[in-house]
Amino acid sequence: LVSFNPNANLILSEDLSAPDYTYVKGDDYFDRSIQPTPGNSKAPTVPEYYNATLSNGINIIGTESSEVPKVYLRLTIGGGALVEDVKRVGLADFTAEMMNESTLDKTTEQMSVALRTLGSSIRFSSDDEATYMYIESLTKNLDATLKLAEEKLLKPAFNDEDFKRIQKQYIESIEAGNKNAQNLASEAYSKQLFGDTPFGRSVTKKTIKKIKTKNLRDYYSSFYTPKTTSVIVVGDISKEELIPKLSFLEQWKGEELNLPKASDFEFPAEEQTQIYLIDKEGASQSVIFMGHKSDLYDVAGDHYKSKIVNYPLGGGASGRLFLNLREDKGYTYGVYSFFNASKYTGAFTIFSSVKTAATDSALIEIFNEVNDITTNGITEEEIASTKSSMLNSEALKYETPGKKLGFLNKMLKYNLDESFITDQVEVLNNISKAELDALAKAKIHPDKMTIVIVGNSYLIKKKLENLGTGKDGMKFNFKVTEIKK
Repeated sequence: LVSFNPNANLILSEDLSAPDYTYVKGDDYFDRSIQPTPGNSKAPTVPEYYNATLSNGINIIGTESSEVPKVYLRLTIGGGALVEDVKRVGLADFTAEMMNESTLDKTTEQMSVALRTLGSSIRFSSDDEATYMYIESLTKNLDATLKLAEEKLLKPAFNDEDFKRIQKQYIESIEAGNKNAQNLASEAYSKQLFGDTPFGRSVTKKTIKKIKTKNLRDYYSSFYTPKTTSVIVVGDISKEELIPKLSFLEQWKGEELNLPKASDFEFPAEEQTQIYLIDKEGASQSVIFMGHKSDLYDVAGDHYKSKIVNYPLGGGASGRLFLNLREDKGYTYGVYSFFNASKYTGAFTIFSSVKTAATDSALIEIFNEVNDITTNGITEEEIASTKSSMLNSEALKYETPGKKLGFLNKMLKYNLDESFITDQVEVLNNISKAELDALAKAKIHPDKMTIVIVGNSYLIKKKLENLGTGKDGMKFNFKVTEIKK
């Protein structure tokens, strides 16, 4: 096949190879050296919602959303790792993974085909505090999807073939995680902060190999119970249409279960700032997790106010840490800090991955910024920017189905009503510089930092042992302990 262009030899009336054009620069009335002033903050719009309770005590909260013809449900079954056998860490998550496999009536493949045919999905997962069942369906196929959900929830098979495959995948995942610097740092950091509790333990090959199918069945029969279950619904369906469709959940029976309270757990005592080093031979970067325990979750109290304090420090690309370590020094692609909390734990954390050669310098700069904000406080400009940014981000938090699920979940989990949003906005609008400065001193403790670094020990250990001085002559002399992976 030959391509032929009949106009290839055509002579143009004008030679365009070197036109006699002159570039004229247009007028630019926008000064890019001046940061734009933020617009007026938007008030969050809270979705309307409804509540219901089934005969076996399952609480339901939902909101109608007709943007797309779909329904999203999430069942939360309290327990998770809180109630698993300490000798078999990972049992809660393993059980949830097995719930994604065969039922007594269908193989894994048959169930997968049935869901694909409907354009639906059903997925189980687990964390420290609960097990979750996620259901997504087109509204027109909801009845058929819920029939499959009933089968998966109430008739799991826990067969040996699925068990062997999932266990093998777990072991491979653990081996891969042991090669990942960020995973190693995160696990070691949690262990140092929260010790031998569900929040500090890590899944290992040893604990996974101890799990048998009997353990999975026992966990399911003991801890998958309607007594600790709630349901969240977001989608194109009304309360009146939905509740009858969930009647299958009323067939689910289970014993009362008293979940542990925060006071049931004892965490390691706070110590003077020290560094825990994990060697990763040949690493070109050092992963840093550092921080300390903090307040438990609250709606508009010290935990929420601490998040306001943190925003100008490490809440994003405009934070002091980011501007110093990335924009000014070029040590990292990103560095962030945050307060996170639940009913059981709370922590203040700073995270970054930095160049190996700059590990010690980056650590000094982090401390410089932390010491500065705890000593000198926050500027009026930072306060104005923080309030505007946080209010505007709140305004977008309840728009997508996933964000609406998260909003309703927070209300159920912490027994809130919609007024909590108003409470937070009021705190954010009215908090003063004096209060924020006092909170910075009270809630961020540079002298109580647990620092976990995963990197090339050969190149960085001596430097970490001799950090020297920071800004204003502050001396850093931290104990460095090398720990195993």
